[in-house]
Amino acid sequence: MLLGSALLLVVACGEATVEPARSAPQPPTVVSVPEPSPEPVDVVEEDGKGQEAPADSAAPRLASYAGWFKGELMTDEMVPAVTRLRWKGGALIGEYSFGYELDERGTLRDCSEPEPGIVRCEWRDEYGTGALKLSFTSDTSSFDGEWSQDSEPELSHPWTGVRMDEAEQGSDDAESAGD
Repeated sequence: MLLGSALLLVVACGEATVEPARSAPQPPTVVSVPEPSPEPVDVVEEDGKGQEAPADSAAPRLASYAGWFKGELMTDEMVPAVTRLRWKGGALIGEYSFGYELDERGTLRDCSEPEPGIVRCEWRDEYGTGALKLSFTSDTSSFDGEWSQDSEPELSHPWTGVRMDEAEQGSDDAESAGD
């Protein structure tokens, strides 16, 4: 490759030599080029809860959605629901209880944040599987959501939640949901 009036040669050992064009004989200039690292370098930061998360990821923001939420979801009618989102092993997962006795249970997995304030998960319970989309308030104190069944993805149903305080969290059966 000709650069101006000089020829650049790259040597396999990580050094490059610049030789003048053939018309002007001069000794070559040697330039050291560092070898690339064979191992990828991961930059990590603390997520505030004792877990490391990649610095350039949405993980710390995704972890901020973790908590217990009391609300309702639609079955044949609107029924009480308790949704628990947990940050575990670098992933947002969860479980939920619903029904008048909160005796129906399910799990949430593969949760992601496709855009700020929006969490998408896959729900799974004895009635099937499907998609859940939660739209959080800016302070993550509540969400308005919608769920659909894999068999009818075009038909969505409401799912709501308001963050519970610590005293309320142990007062229902949702704690053991999915465990």
